[in-house]
Amino acid sequence: MPKDIHSTTSLNDGQKIPWLGLGTWQSRNSDCAQAVSFALNHGYDMIDTAQIYGNEGQVGKGWRESGRSRDSFFLTTKIWNMNQGYRSSKRSFKKSLKKLQTDYVDLLLNPLAKYQKVLPYRGDLAGNDRTAKGRPGQEYRCEQLHFHPD
Repeated sequence: MPKDIHSTTSLNDGQKIPWLGLGTWQSRNSDCAQAVSFALNHGYDMIDTAQIYGNEGQVGKGWRESGRSRDSFFLTTKIWNMNQGYRSSKRSFKKSLKKLQTDYVDLLLNPLAKYQKVLPYRGDLAGNDRTAKGRPGQEYRCEQLHFHPD
């Protein structure tokens, strides 16, 4: 079956993840916010960012400006290498949530962990049990592929 911009696949917990999303690496300032808002208003259902990209605040601004509800798209971020360890990851993730203007992300990746697994914080990472969709404490695993134009 052909894929389109709204096609999804299922993670091993049944959560749906879009095949296609907007990557925000190297996207800065108002250009980033505009790109996120434009993408969400033109069919994209996933936004990917990371602490190291330095644009989580602009991603948050962009999705808010889009008018989309938070539960209508998939949001991914990544823990930066310098924020490894439970306390440091927890602290940095709380900052990410504030910058992203949300109380949860759909996928939190830890690039240094084997298989890029989501950190199993049992819902207490952000002080609630919506740090990732699904059951508190459940690990999600996802291989991450990046496609870049030549």
